[in-house]
Amino acid sequence: MAVELISNYDSVYFNKDSKMVTIMKETYEDVTGNDGTPVTTTGGTYAKIMLHIVPFGPSFPGQKGIGHNPNEWMRIEDIITNAKIYALNLYRLSEEID
Repeated sequence: MAVELISNYDSVYFNKDSKMVTIMKETYEDVTGNDGTPVTTTGGTYAKIMLHIVPFGPSFPGQKGIGHNPNEWMRIEDIITNAKIYALNLYRLSEEID
């Protein structure tokens, strides 16, 4: 068996005015009523090794710093809202593919 270590620490950059990011921002705003302006976070992401993938994980006011900690948590209502955002995003993005 051969093992190969692959490192990729390049930043992930997407134009915030691109069609894909705009759709995701507007969907977040439509579902939550909150400002959906994209923000950056620290840490790694699967998007570093997959082309045309925007790392997208909606969060809500008051949730700063809750992820990737011991006993990571999210309210059930927020999980349901996330599911609505993801589903509507997938639908809207699929409408852009001809």
